[in-house]
Amino acid sequence: MIEQIITYSALYISLFFSVVVLFTLLSNRGTLHSYPTAKSLPFVSIIVPAWNEERYIAATVRSLLGLDYPRDKLEILVVNDGSTDRTSEIARTLGRRHKNLRVIDKPNGGKASALNMGVSRARGAIVACMDADSEVHRSALRMMVGHMDNPRVAAVTSSMKIKNKNASLMTKMQHTEYLFHMLLRKALCCLDCLTVAPGPFSLYRKSVVRSVGGFDDCNRVEDMDMTFRIHRAGYSVENVLDAHVWTNGPTTFTGLFNQRMRWFRGLIGTTLKYRDMVFSRNFGNFGMFLLPASSAFAVFTSLLFMVIVLKMSYSIAASLWSMHLIGFDLAYVTAGLRMPELSVLLVDFRTAIYVGVSMLGVLMLLLSYSKARERVRDGAAGVLGFLLLMPLLLSFFWTLAMFYELTGKRKMWLHKGEAK
Repeated sequence: MIEQIITYSALYISLFFSVVVLFTLLSNRGTLHSYPTAKSLPFVSIIVPAWNEERYIAATVRSLLGLDYPRDKLEILVVNDGSTDRTSEIARTLGRRHKNLRVIDKPNGGKASALNMGVSRARGAIVACMDADSEVHRSALRMMVGHMDNPRVAAVTSSMKIKNKNASLMTKMQHTEYLFHMLLRKALCCLDCLTVAPGPFSLYRKSVVRSVGGFDDCNRVEDMDMTFRIHRAGYSVENVLDAHVWTNGPTTFTGLFNQRMRWFRGLIGTTLKYRDMVFSRNFGNFGMFLLPASSAFAVFTSLLFMVIVLKMSYSIAASLWSMHLIGFDLAYVTAGLRMPELSVLLVDFRTAIYVGVSMLGVLMLLLSYSKARERVRDGAAGVLGFLLLMPLLLSFFWTLAMFYELTGKRKMWLHKGEAK
């Protein structure tokens, strides 16, 4: 009985969320690629918090220097957060050739403190935050800045892609995942309930950042925390689907594990921190739809994963015991195997829901590739990995994240050195 409740709850939540997202995209299909043109281009300060990024900082800064934006209305602030490598030296070498590039050195304090330092030194009314290992499309800033003409908008997000997508199967799967999330974030922006303005490249209204207290030094998902506070203050977050930024994804299981633990535990902790917003009509779809749906999804995904693991473990143990009783006679076992009848699958309501959710997911994935103007066949390995392996991996990560939060396990990423 408990197993059925968990299974059906997880499937219904996934189905409901998928249907809402898909109908939102269909109802806004004519405007997904549109964005407002700025009446006049504002002065923009781009903040690049950096800690030991000597491998990437030059490419990141050069991509910002190559933006299609007036030089006299753009400044780039590289905030060196106590790096112990050549990050500051490389940035300063570039700064000697470009007057609109400044390097600020500070003692190590973490990414949020570096961002706050940049905000305090920024001359622009609009500030952009840029991860030090990312590269942005030259037209992205022009595409995004027009949303800031609307005084209700406090942040504008870009669309992320994986830069090192061919490094391993892990990055190929992430590339597909990021394309999928590009469309998902656009749908959530249409509903005014995006949970995070990602670090690789997002714009903020400086006055709002200051009014809500700046970035939280104690939160390693400071971009998510800021987005929650923006919604709390009554502002909106927008997205530009064609404003692309490329970021490096983890190439190993360990790297992906550490990244997702930070993201998932960050979402759980941030939701608990702002739990008064859950089911609150004052925050529109963010409070009434997204926060309850994401919370329920995290809980039931974790429970379903545990049910599946327990059932599989019991089934394997029972099979091994049965094999032991017959002396591991494989001929006897294979003689009793039968193909399941199609009628069983047709009347299995749980299977029908699962198939429905899967079909909606595949449809979203195809739409994502189409809107990103990429071909599925070019990323076949990543698509197959995303469909077959990523759900299992993410369920495993969610389960561990929930367990760690419930048991109070120390957040290993909270060392001050991590600036990304």
